[in-house]
Amino acid sequence: MSPAAYAFLAAVVAAAAFIQGTIGVGFALIVAPVLGFLAPEVLPTCPLALMLPLNAYVAWRERAALDRTGAGWITAGRFVGTFGGLWVLAMLPPSRLDLTIGAVTVLAAGGRVGAPKLSAAAALLPALVAGAALSRLVHRRVGGKSLRVFVLAFAAVSGTLLLLRGAG
Repeated sequence: MSPAAYAFLAAVVAAAAFIQGTIGVGFALIVAPVLGFLAPEVLPTCPLALMLPLNAYVAWRERAALDRTGAGWITAGRFVGTFGGLWVLAMLPPSRLDLTIGAVTVLAAGGRVGAPKLSAAAALLPALVAGAALSRLVHRRVGGKSLRVFVLAFAAVSGTLLLLRGAG
């Protein structure tokens, strides 16, 4: 990946971490499609690896307001859904990966965990930390409605573009 592409991706990761830390949604919806265009070989490991520290930070920051029962059910559902989804995506031929990513945006495509994918996540970790830290300054003051609309519009447009690229 070129230095310019990496810088752009780092900016996207920082912005997505800021949005996720501010309104509680958006990281994967923003990062996965951009990775689908710039570095599909690091999917899904890179965004999943980055989401772990981001979600842990936000949960710690908001621990007083955490619904522990609800969080338990969500965690159980994510566990089952993640492994089930990875199994389905691992069964897909590589030629259908763009179509699948575009169709299921939220998240990415199946792949195998390996050093290059984890290295990409490690390289982007400082951008994630910067975005999450900035979210702490404004998360109680920002109206989430407009950011949520932006995230959903971004996901719809990028998912459509990935579908078009995969179909072509």
